Order: sequence, then C-alpha cells, then structure tokens
Amino acid sequence: MDTLFYAHRGSSQKFAENTRAAYLQAIDEGADGIECDVHLSSDGVVVCHHDPTVDRTSDTTGEVAGFTLDELKKMDFSSYMPVAVPEEYGSISDQLLSLVELLELIDERGTNIGLAIEIKHPSPYGHLLEEETLKVLAGFNFDPQTGLAGRRSQIQVTLMSFEPDSIRFLAQTVNRALLCQLMTEIDPRRVADFLNDGETIRAGVYEVMRRSVAEGRELIDAGGAGIIGPGVAWVRANEHLVRQWLEQGLTARIWTVDRPADAQYLIDLGVTQITSNRPAALRQELDQGMSTKNTTTQDNLYLRDSYVFSTQATIIASGSDEAGYWIALSPNIFHPRGGGQQEDHGTVDEQPVSVGRTDDGLVVLYTTSTFSDGQIVTATIDEAQRRGNAALHTAGHILGFAGEDRGWEHRGHSHFPGQARLDFDPASIDLPLNDETEKAAAEAWLQQRVDELISHGGSISTQIDEHGHRTVTIEGINSEACGGTHVNHVNQLDAVKIGQARVKRGVYKVRYDAQHKE
Repeated sequence: MDTLFYAHRGSSQKFAENTRAAYLQAIDEGADGIECDVHLSSDGVVVCHHDPTVDRTSDTTGEVAGFTLDELKKMDFSSYMPVAVPEEYGSISDQLLSLVELLELIDERGTNIGLAIEIKHPSPYGHLLEEETLKVLAGFNFDPQTGLAGRRSQIQVTLMSFEPDSIRFLAQTVNRALLCQLMTEIDPRRVADFLNDGETIRAGVYEVMRRSVAEGRELIDAGGAGIIGPGVAWVRANEHLVRQWLEQGLTARIWTVDRPADAQYLIDLGVTQITSNRPAALRQELDQGMSTKNTTTQDNLYLRDSYVFSTQATIIASGSDEAGYWIALSPNIFHPRGGGQQEDHGTVDEQPVSVGRTDDGLVVLYTTSTFSDGQIVTATIDEAQRRGNAALHTAGHILGFAGEDRGWEHRGHSHFPGQARLDFDPASIDLPLNDETEKAAAEAWLQQRVDELISHGGSISTQIDEHGHRTVTIEGINSEACGGTHVNHVNQLDAVKIGQARVKRGVYKVRYDAQHKE
C-alpha cells in the first residue's frame, strides 16, 4: 500500500505552523493530507492553532480561549518564522484561520486530500469543542461513516486527540475507523514541575499527554479507535506493540517524521501514514534512496572533546516544532540539557541560538535567522560556561564516587551552577546525622574524602562503543556511563567545596561547587 504523507500543521518547515501559508504550501507541494489543531475562541469559533496560548506563535500573550476570532485575526502569527510569505499566500492578518476558512480554502483548491483534525485538550469549553467541530464539518457535507467532506467529497476527514475522553465522545457519532488516538510518553515529574512553577496551563496539557499511553492503549485494544498515533521515538521503543496493532488491521499515523531514515524504518514496519513538517522534501528524499545515506547523521564532537569552543560545521537538517525553527549541525559542539547538566550557550554565524534535542536524539539549535541545509557555518559556544560546566560535572562524579564507595545509594544529581548537588538514600548513610554537630562532621568527612580523591586522581578519558554508549573514566577513581562534558585532568579542578548536606524530603542532599582553573 502507498504511504500517505501528511503535512504537520501544514508545511511548517517552510512557513509558520497552522497558517494559511503553511496549508497552501502543503496543498501546492502535493501533500496527501494536512494536519491541523483546533481550539475554541471566546466567541465559540473553531480556530486552527496548536498551543492553548498564543505566546509562542504570535506577537501577543494570552489563552486562545480568551480572544474572539476578530482579536486573533489582528495578531501576527507568521513573523516568528524568519521567512517572507508570498503575496498569493495572504497578508499577516490572513494567516490565522478558522476551521471553516481552512475547509473553504481546501474546497477552493478542489484537491483530493486528507484532513486530520486534532482536538486539543484540556479545553475550558469541554466537549463543546468537539460539538462545534462536528457542526463545522456538517456544513461541508461531512459523512461521519466514510469521513468524506467537501463539495466533491474530495476531503477525507479524520479526527485525533491525545485525550481518550475526546475519542470516546466522538465515537458516539463518528465511525471509529476515522478516529486516531494520539500517544506520547511523559515523565510525571514534568507535570509536577510545571505545577510547582505555577504553569497550570502547561501542566494540564502534559497531564493529558501523560495519560495518553495507558488509557490510549486500553481504548485501542477495546476497539475505540481505528488509527494509532504515536511519535516515531515511541514506535521504536514499542515496536512489538505497533506490529501487533498493525497485524490486527489498525492504521498507523506516526508523527513527527522529518528524517529519511525514520521514514524508511516506518514504511518497512508497515506504517502507511506519516506526518512530517517537510512532506514533499521527505518524499523526494525517499524516492532518491536517501534513507540509507548519512544525511542526518550527527557527529557530536562535544562527546569526544570538551575543549572545542568553535568550529566550522555543516547544517545537516532543519525544521520547526513547538519551540520554533531549528537547525542541526555536524560536527556539533553544543551540549544539550540532560544528565544533570545545563545546555551550552552560543552562536551560529554570530547569531544567538538556544539548544534542544528531538525525541530521537538529534541535537538542534533554535534560531530566528534563516539558514539552508548543506550550508557551512561557524558554531561557537561560551568558553567560560563550558569550562565551568565541565568542572562541575567532573567534581560531581568524584563526589558521587566518594559516597558510593562507602556504600551510599545514589538517588540523583544536578550539575547546574548554583544548584549542584548529589542525592543519596538516607537509609544507606552510615554516618550519624542527628544534630548540627554530626551533620557538620559528615560534611567535613565528605570534603576530606573528595580532596583525597582529587589529589590521587589523574587524566580523564572517554570511550564510545560500537552501540554509541559512552563511558567516562577518571584515572585512579572510577568509570561510569555519562553524556556530559568533563575536564581533561583532575588538576584542572579548583575550589571544589562541599556545601550544606541535609536530609530533605526523604533524600540526603549534598550541595557542592567547583571551578575550572584559569
């Protein structure tokens, strides 16, 4: 069966997501389908927008549900993407569309095309969002059994959501074969972190996504949806389950697939629908057999050498996601946030970038400047920050070994400046911690032990095996798996100081600090 390529929020690598320009580009490039997201405005209009707020995508802030359609139309939803919109794709005020306008636009083009509508939850309007969406579709002759809509029945509509309750609600009137249960793995701690930071809207969104796997699997297994919609990283991690669903006759629509190797893997697996920010280019690359070429293989130089602060690099991929427009470089010297270490700061061709990482591990750099795939650029990171991060990470390994060598159970860590700490299970601590004197004595022992280890330590080396697993070895101390940056020798460490060590919330937290010698 032929693979269908859906344009994720339109052709969102070329133009701002969920805009008239992105949708028209997708149609004009010959995409098999368009994926859009919908919310309700304050005056009850179904509008095409991904986030619950307009903060990321417009020149205004606030919840989509708090604005009327007219108010939304006055916002700039395209300029965050650094690319000019052709005149034929509309002005700035034309870019945000209601679902009615999107359907009219598709109808006017007269193209046979799929339309995958994602119902975004949580919504302050509850299932009124689904009801109004179905009313809009009914105005375009939508058949809830076949999914066909449009003047010539040329639009194949399907409905999607991460919220299982939304799928159950839609199943009351819509053929389940037309319903897609979206899924993604979310760490519950992310929900808690958003709540602790007062970001209740984001916490609500992530809570829906967190429930999407367990409840979504139950719904799918019960026959509640005919289309499965996980991300490509989830498919790789749960291939046996996806194969099982495909063997049962379910359709798989996988997101967000921008790399030929990922697309070919999915096609070989039996996936027939792929959602991409760059559907036309991806299809062309597959046709040219580029899935077997290392077109997006990234050489993460920072894993081998922490002291490369500037280098020439090639842009091997680009795209956009919820955080904005990104590029990926090879070789890459930027360390992303992870493993307890903060991300690097730096520039590409003197333009500031912020660092992220895709679900499948590609390190990406978000930028407001325009670059081209294959372009040679100069990448530069903040040298002082890198040296400081390397010192903190190495000192953290030594402190961790000091505790573990005594039988203390490692429970967690952070190597962020001003927040660096090692966490241990209090039940494993063999030093008395009953009063301030005993706590101070434990801190003094830790300081003495760390000083001893540093005085006897040596060079630091890394090894990456054939599977890509990396081990960091501190001569005379230990070896452990790690993806962080480190100094080359322990004699480059300066002012390694143990701070306050206390039991808090059931964890023995040891604060520390470290500097890099000049």
